[in-house]
Amino acid sequence: MPQAGRVELPEMTGHGIAAEDIYRVYFHGPAYRVLERAVVDPDGAAGFFAEGLPAEASAGRFDLWPRLIELCFQTAGVWDLHANGRMALPWQVDRVIVTPATVAAESLVAQVMPRAGGFDARVVDGSGNVWVELTGYRTTELPGQVEPSLLAAFGFAPRNP
Repeated sequence: MPQAGRVELPEMTGHGIAAEDIYRVYFHGPAYRVLERAVVDPDGAAGFFAEGLPAEASAGRFDLWPRLIELCFQTAGVWDLHANGRMALPWQVDRVIVTPATVAAESLVAQVMPRAGGFDARVVDGSGNVWVELTGYRTTELPGQVEPSLLAAFGFAPRNP
């Protein structure tokens, strides 16, 4: 994964998932419903940042950086629901790089790439500027199963035993 700079995102033509379907499974409140939509395929996922999120209730301001990291977490989670039918929460991140610049919250996309035992991710704007990079992101699975009717929207197809 390149260091902060400019990259070209590959065209994602996989299975699309709308925010309404994502947040039937996810438990996030309005301030952290950061996904407008996601696209998944066997090689990874793209999560498109939702515009018009409310300000933080406690601070009365809009904090973008935590939401961009959350965008990576949620996009990885969508891929995991698609590929494995499991719900997981953040457990560990080896490294986070945040570009020290002002970000316009427009046309931001998280690109998540599954790696052995975890994920690498980055948030890129429409011009290819990298704003956030995560390496070595790993999750821990939540106990229980996701309702099969909810998994259908993620394109999860259970493997035959």
